[in-house]
Amino acid sequence: KGLLSRVMAAQKGFAPLDPARISFQETASGLTSPIFITNAGDGSDRIFIVEQTGTIRILKNGILQAAPFLDIHTIIRSGGEQGLLALAFHPSYGTNGIFFVVYTAPRVGDATGSNLILKKFSVSAANPDLANPDSGVALLSISHPVNSNHNGGSLAFGTDGYLYWSTGDGGSSGDPLNNAQQLNNLLGKVLRIDVNSGVPYGIPTSNPFYSSSDPTIKKEIWAYGLRNPWRLSFDKLTHDLYI
Repeated sequence: KGLLSRVMAAQKGFAPLDPARISFQETASGLTSPIFITNAGDGSDRIFIVEQTGTIRILKNGILQAAPFLDIHTIIRSGGEQGLLALAFHPSYGTNGIFFVVYTAPRVGDATGSNLILKKFSVSAANPDLANPDSGVALLSISHPVNSNHNGGSLAFGTDGYLYWSTGDGGSSGDPLNNAQQLNNLLGKVLRIDVNSGVPYGIPTSNPFYSSSDPTIKKEIWAYGLRNPWRLSFDKLTHDLYI
């Protein structure tokens, strides 16, 4: 692992980071299960913190705001690997105020599994530090029955303007249903959709299975055969996707 990092650093033309020179400083306290931080890309310098229990908090001018930006804890199933998992702001958030979240919701009659929900929200028209909780629109729901683990959990916009969503394989041990290898379901995948067209979304024509004549193949699939892609990120220079 150390050799690989040095080789990659040499290839990119910069020196590897020396762990001995890393220091840490606490910037916020009083959070509950924080699992992701991001910004809105709107020039406000606010930091948005996702709490797995179902809220999004704002760190503004170094101060953790008392009121959550969004609180949806009443509609999610949290605990273990479940909860509010992902947040991505629309590339034009500064003008349209739209953002997206992924969370696990209870399934009727299923005490352990969940539904993976991708939902679109809008910011409040009156207060930029508050979302409009009534603006939520579910774009896609994926059944994740029986098991509580391996829900995936990333949302990210690519430079192509499309939204990428990583989903887990359905849980248990060893993907017993072989979900990740199947093209007729959306588990164990990276999905790519166009949130700027279609109802509730469009499917990019460049998706690998878009032109398939097989009606059972899910055209949202961009990559498959994945176990539990918990976090993903785009390289700002090469635009490569890292999982």
